[in-house]
Amino acid sequence: MFSPESVQILWNSSYTVTTEADRMGYRLKGSPLTLKKQQQLLSEPVSFGTIQVPGDGMPIILMADSQTVGGYPIIGQVAAVDRSKLAQMKAGDCFFLKEIDMNTAGQLFRKKQEHLGELKASIYAKWIDGGV
Repeated sequence: MFSPESVQILWNSSYTVTTEADRMGYRLKGSPLTLKKQQQLLSEPVSFGTIQVPGDGMPIILMADSQTVGGYPIIGQVAAVDRSKLAQMKAGDCFFLKEIDMNTAGQLFRKKQEHLGELKASIYAKWIDGGV
């Protein structure tokens, strides 16, 4: 659907969160992405982290309160492990996207969950010992 150049741009360019960012979605500023050819698309399911590309070529990452169906072309999905980092960004923040496969995304998510579990146990142990 997207030109090979656009896919390379997505993975090799920085993007900036614009002032058009809220709990529904973050509009990004960076190198525009293009379709191989313009075409009419049917609406399809979307979710938190879906990366849509409207006609101007500037990606939009859907956030927690986004719609459930969208009609813009989809070029990617932000991994669940990175959504909390993304949600902390504000207008003017820059970042890079990195392509990973589903297996790696799952491994990173499990590793993060284990780390959060260790933190929770440590906090609980200090609280029980009266160290808080």
